Amino acid sequence: MSGLVRATTNIFLSLLLGAVALALCALYFPEQLEFLQIQANHFKDWLLSSMKSIGSTSAVNVWVRFLVKDEQLVFMGFVIVSRILLFFVIGIAIKAVKAMFGTEDEYERESREKRLEEREKAVAERERALKERQARLAERAAKSGARSDVAQKAAKGEGGEAGKAPAAPGAKDDATATEPVEEEETAAGEGGAAAAASEKRDKSDEPDASEPTSKA
Repeated sequence: MSGLVRATTNIFLSLLLGAVALALCALYFPEQLEFLQIQANHFKDWLLSSMKSIGSTSAVNVWVRFLVKDEQLVFMGFVIVSRILLFFVIGIAIKAVKAMFGTEDEYERESREKRLEEREKAVAERERALKERQARLAERAAKSGARSDVAQKAAKGEGGEAGKAPAAPGAKDDATATEPVEEEETAAGEGGAAAAASEKRDKSDEPDASEPTSKA
């Protein structure tokens, strides 16, 4: 609302200052004002000739001749110059007042607050995007870790099975090799026992040598 009031005030002040400047120029500088009117007439003729050269119709030229006048062009020039000067003067005055009293315009305060809000929103969106990215990276890392664990377990299982597989034939060979040895040992033990028993029987069957000597 303050911006609209400022723009409307600037327009009315520009029109007023343009009329005052035109009146002062007519009073104090009539030759310069006459020169400006002649230049405005030349500009009008150049504009009409340019429009005819580009193929404009008579209906358009009539409205241009009716609306564009030499006096209007001169007054428009004064208004534009007054508006530019008023803009610079008001800007310098506002800066001077702010520098002296340290006041802040409502429009500037609102614009500053809006800029701060937009900046905060941008920062929040950036943080949210960063968090989402970190979550995706963490999830990807967890999935890759789980896959590596499964691969390691599978590799360990295959290695254990591969180590056990060749050991079985060797064990069987050892078992088959020890069986004849055990049989030979048992046979030898049985043979020794039989020999000892036969020796005992032979000794028991022989006559005692002491008996005949005693009888004699």
